[in-house]
Amino acid sequence: PKGLPLAVKSMDVTPTSDAASVSAPFPPKAKKDAMYAAIQKYMPKGIRFTNPDGGLFIFAEFQRKGINTDDIFKDVVEKTGCAYVPGSSFFADGKTFNTFRLNYSNATEEQIEKGIKSLAEYFTKLLED
Repeated sequence: PKGLPLAVKSMDVTPTSDAASVSAPFPPKAKKDAMYAAIQKYMPKGIRFTNPDGGLFIFAEFQRKGINTDDIFKDVVEKTGCAYVPGSSFFADGKTFNTFRLNYSNATEEQIEKGIKSLAEYFTKLLED
């Protein structure tokens, strides 16, 4: 139809009964399960995590206020080789800085395990201070 962006015009919208093609953009549940299992195994007490039924992300919250995931982000990446999205991006209040989001869609289960272990070591030290 006239007026639609080119990307939308070129999309294949042919109906299908193939359930795999509908869920193909999302990672297998095994990746989420691997991340959540690694969180349970390695992460210190004092951080709450969601356990979603699907999607791409696990959201986390430090229970202790005063930890600013925006401020520590660069240090986390340099010391662990892992990244997260600071949770402040998802709050309109401008006051919530103790949260972060993890993405499990683009990593292998082995990378997920290694990354969560590395983040857990960093966060354990952080919470000890």
